[in-house]
Amino acid sequence: VKSPIPCETCQGEDHNAEYWCVQCEESMCALAARFHSLNKLSRLHQVVKLSELQAGAMSSPGTLSITCPIHADQYKYFDLIYKRPLCRDCFAFGHSHDCEDFSKAAKRHREHLNVILPVARQRLDEMRKERK
Repeated sequence: VKSPIPCETCQGEDHNAEYWCVQCEESMCALAARFHSLNKLSRLHQVVKLSELQAGAMSSPGTLSITCPIHADQYKYFDLIYKRPLCRDCFAFGHSHDCEDFSKAAKRHREHLNVILPVARQRLDEMRKERK
């Protein structure tokens, strides 16, 4: 049985995370994810369901139907400075920063999640044991 992951945005509240922001590298509940998508600074962030990550839905980036909300084109690059995905038009018109292939970035982030999710679950279990 998988332990629920706490919402990092709501720190201290008893909210379970349902989403993950790729750029912020933070778990969040549904309400926090909604506000995250409305915030001027984070509205273009890639927020994905934790259940999809855990089920391996992101295991093959070439099959993702994640598209740029501005140009309606699939993401091809990942901006290493601003930590956000870019389509070809975003890359060509205004992003001269260091970028990497989107598939490589997705693989790197997935590997990072595979490391931190078990640690988060273990910490949550420890916190629950301390409460008892």
